[in-house]
Amino acid sequence: SSKTSFKLIDSTSLYSLLEARLHTGRTNQIRIHCAANGFPIVGDKLYHPREDVFLSYDKKGEHSWQHEQTGFERCCLHAWKVNLKLPTTGEEVEVKSPMPDDFRELWSKIKSL
Repeated sequence: SSKTSFKLIDSTSLYSLLEARLHTGRTNQIRIHCAANGFPIVGDKLYHPREDVFLSYDKKGEHSWQHEQTGFERCCLHAWKVNLKLPTTGEEVEVKSPMPDDFRELWSKIKSL
């Protein structure tokens, strides 16, 4: 089993900016939980609600039609903060990374619609 909790950071009538907290660590967990709850991630070709988007990506690789369908050229998923326990010392380390500029620009564009 897997568990992810979500916090709403900002929203428009069509889009939401969410913070996801993983309580377990499964591959693609955030993407799967968002898609399963009707909130596919902008730019996600693998878990897009239309199967033809994934099939096109799987057969042809990246191209502009997929970007048009998913709303962005890459999956808008970013780890802004990660807490790790170093295996050699047991020290807990927190690593932070701000939202990428292209994500920030996209969100500004979405908010202005």
